Amino acid sequence: MKTIIIYFLLFSSLSSYCVAQNSEIDFYNVGFRYYKAIDTSRQYVANNDTTFRPLLIHYWYPCKREISAPRLSFKNYIDLIAIREDYNKPAVEVNANSIDFINAYLGFAKRNFNIDTSTTTQDVLDCPVRAIQNAPMIDKSFPLIIYAPSNSKSSVQNFIICETLASNGFNVISVGSAGPISLKRTHGKSSTEAQALDMEFILGYIKDSLHVKYTDLGLLGFSSGCMATALYQMRNHDVDAIVSLDGSNEYFSYIFLFGLKDFNLNNTATPYCILTNKHEDFSFYPYYNSIVSTEKYMFKMPHLNHNGFVSYWKLFDSCTPNSNSISQSYDLINETVLKFFKAYLKPRNERYHKGNNFQISANEYIFKDTNDNSAVASLLNTVLTYGIDTAISGMHKNKDLYLNKENEINILGRMFIDKDISTSIRLFLTNIELHPESWQAYYNLGFCYKKENNLSLAKDALKRAIDLQPNNSDILKLMEEVYE
Repeated sequence: MKTIIIYFLLFSSLSSYCVAQNSEIDFYNVGFRYYKAIDTSRQYVANNDTTFRPLLIHYWYPCKREISAPRLSFKNYIDLIAIREDYNKPAVEVNANSIDFINAYLGFAKRNFNIDTSTTTQDVLDCPVRAIQNAPMIDKSFPLIIYAPSNSKSSVQNFIICETLASNGFNVISVGSAGPISLKRTHGKSSTEAQALDMEFILGYIKDSLHVKYTDLGLLGFSSGCMATALYQMRNHDVDAIVSLDGSNEYFSYIFLFGLKDFNLNNTATPYCILTNKHEDFSFYPYYNSIVSTEKYMFKMPHLNHNGFVSYWKLFDSCTPNSNSISQSYDLINETVLKFFKAYLKPRNERYHKGNNFQISANEYIFKDTNDNSAVASLLNTVLTYGIDTAISGMHKNKDLYLNKENEINILGRMFIDKDISTSIRLFLTNIELHPESWQAYYNLGFCYKKENNLSLAKDALKRAIDLQPNNSDILKLMEEVYE
């Protein structure tokens, strides 16, 4: 039986220089608490010491609108990053860590996201958030959301969404992402399993130690955190809705997810919503196109790369009067997550089916992706289950399924380059049979042959690629490497 050591701490508020984000409709104020828990069933290494696994639980919850109390500052959130592995870290070290963190992230934002260069680190740290320290909880059951952060990152990574959900009648719990024995996540499978266990631990904690009762259960993940939400849902049948923010399970990491012991596509009937980045040739979204759910939605965010799906840039931008495309895109992410969970987790009149009112209006910052790549996703699942020979045989027997999937098959082939390059070569060769004018297939084939040091075949493939796409800089660069 797990032993849990729990401490409850309060926050203090700071003065502000910028305006905090507000959601479209606020029914409640936002309460926030955090709890220092320790899972004594698993060992953990921090600062070269072996101890038990620390789990710093973040808890956002609805509280009464009538409460008048100071809000927390952003620094209160960021300070938690410093203590997630060391609950007793001295305040002077916590402060230094928080300043270093904002210096790094603010500098990145100014270089990449058009954040006002006059914004200072102190402006950001002092900026108020929406949460109120130790606000009294409401004696009422609400839906519960578990948020799974990305690779080794903190729970405050998407605090704006967590606060918005709480202000609209959701409880939100989260714990920072970590690997199986330390903060580092160096192995995809074991790290995903560890994060799913963390999610199960904090749900047990919220029920058994805090005695919080909830109605429906939703999962929200970002990047590698979505691998954990997928695994969690497959082995826990009480999940009612899932949102993925550009999840890794929709990219090359799907192969790792597929290999997990509890992976089972038959257990994916849960309503699912994913928001993806702007890149067109990164994925054919294998998880989305493999799950059995009949209620699934995909939205493209044409102004965001993968780094854009976090709250920090929105908060930084709110410190200035001018909003940019990153900030506007994040507003729509926030709105979409809220609308989806309200549609699927909130009580409805029995005459109406849950989800019927989930509508997102398309604009330049968000639109629905309706591409059907189920055939290519099925091909990937066949490779992973039965091997490449069976998959290639199926491609030859059902050519019509793949005649318009040149780009998607190229993406599929690239997924195996570091895992099984012979599988990649077979896929590129078959793609060339189906699409003889695909310069990308020849280019990818040439890359694989070069990687195998088969320079003669690499040259042949690249010659055909440059014939089809003269003066292409990527082909010319690889040819120089092959001919040197």
